[in-house]
Amino acid sequence: MFALLAFKDHASDPYGVLARSWNTTTSFCSWTGVSCGRRRQRVTALVLGDFPLRGTIAPHLANLSFISRLMLKNTSLEGPIPDALGRLHRLRFLALAVNHLTGGIPVSLSNLTKLYHLDLSQNSLTGVIPPEFARLTALQNLVLQTNNLTGPIPHSLVNNASMLNALFLGYNDLSGLIPEGVGYLPQLNTLVLESNQLSGPIPPSIFNMSLLVALFLDQNNLSGSIPGIGNQSLGLPQLRGISLSENQLTGPIPSSFATCTRLDTLSLSSNQLTGWVPAELATLPEIAILYLGENYLTGTIPGALSNLTRLVELDLDNNSLHGEIPAELGQLSDLQYLNLGNNRLSGEIPDSIGNASMLNGVELTFNALTGTVPTTVGNLAALGYFNVRRNGLGGGLDFLASLSNCRTLEMLDISENGFDVNLPESMGNLSAHLLTFAAHTNEIKGKIPSGLANLSSLIALVLFNNRMTGAIPPAITRMENLQMLDLAYNRIDDTLPQQLDGLRSLSELHLDGNMLSGSIPDCIGNMTQLRSLTLPFNLLSSTIPSSIWHLTDVLVL
Repeated sequence: MFALLAFKDHASDPYGVLARSWNTTTSFCSWTGVSCGRRRQRVTALVLGDFPLRGTIAPHLANLSFISRLMLKNTSLEGPIPDALGRLHRLRFLALAVNHLTGGIPVSLSNLTKLYHLDLSQNSLTGVIPPEFARLTALQNLVLQTNNLTGPIPHSLVNNASMLNALFLGYNDLSGLIPEGVGYLPQLNTLVLESNQLSGPIPPSIFNMSLLVALFLDQNNLSGSIPGIGNQSLGLPQLRGISLSENQLTGPIPSSFATCTRLDTLSLSSNQLTGWVPAELATLPEIAILYLGENYLTGTIPGALSNLTRLVELDLDNNSLHGEIPAELGQLSDLQYLNLGNNRLSGEIPDSIGNASMLNGVELTFNALTGTVPTTVGNLAALGYFNVRRNGLGGGLDFLASLSNCRTLEMLDISENGFDVNLPESMGNLSAHLLTFAAHTNEIKGKIPSGLANLSSLIALVLFNNRMTGAIPPAITRMENLQMLDLAYNRIDDTLPQQLDGLRSLSELHLDGNMLSGSIPDCIGNMTQLRSLTLPFNLLSSTIPSSIWHLTDVLVL
């Protein structure tokens, strides 16, 4: 009882969770979070979580000599982990995750030889992982991720933890090699080492772990090739998710990944991989996430990928892929995200894209696509993001009318193409959720449609470097959410609207390189959010209005 009361005294308990229950008028075995043995009044568990206690962990808890389960997760505790907890020889479960604990991991915890679960994740712990943890031979789950731990992964730990099922060391600052012994842990099913500074090759032994379900080594400095190239096989029959992204891996993508028939996530993006996209990947029946972007892959996109009927996200961005977009991709009825940008793709956007009815995001930027955008994109009712910037697209803009069926569309970018017709007045029928419309650097002509003012949620309207004429429609000045209006380098040949201050949220106004005449309206001084105002290369006359000097936050004038 005194040990528990000492713990209470070290906590500020702002919601009175302990105050309402922890008092000497009742048996401590009935206190909130406290459990006792059946035969004797001995505390066997202290489980408090998901409400703020604040304060520090009292070392007096070490006097609970019969406790086997101590869980203080997400309780806003701070300060160090007391060395005294290493005296709790019956402890089997210790979870202090999601707090503000600081200092190093006490070496004394290595005395807890019955411990099977240790979770110190999401704190601010520093220092190294104690090599003495090799004594924790009963350990099944070791969770230390999201701290500030440094140094290597102790070889002694992985060489002795034969019972280990899950090892979570991600989001720290660990360095050095991945110990070869990791691949020989006979019970390991989850290995998470992401977001560290680990270097060197991936031990080949890891790719022959028959029980491994999840392997996440992304965001490190790992180098060398991925095992399983050529005639080598992968012994990962249970693997469901693997991410090796954001490393320095080289060589081809092993076609033997096709033997991992339970795989649902394969992420190899942001490496230096070469070769082609293996057609064998199309035989993976469960694959839902396929990320191969930001590598040096060549060749064409295999049409056989259309066999991946459960595919939800496909990212082949920023490679050197050429050829046409396979029309068969339209058969992917569950596909939600398609990124083929920054390649060398040519030909037209296939009409069949409209059959992938679940598509939410389409990224086809920086390619050599030609022809028109098919009106079938209007069949993508869930579309929220459509970007075809910098291609060779041209012809009409009929597809803009069809996109009015996409009522969740938030971003539309058709910039840096060859569209050479008028923007249709029907632009105003686009989604009320549209935040960005960009069509700069085309050959678009005609007047700015006043219907754009119907897009009340629009934040950015970017139409610079076209051939648009006429006036800025007064209706545009009522778009209160607009933050960027860029009409520079067109042929707009009227005066500046006198109601510009209706654009209350505007931070960037770019009208340079037109044929605007007359004076700068005095109301411009009321546009208090303005950070950038560019008006050069026009035919403006008269004096600069004194109100312009009220724009005290302006950075570019």
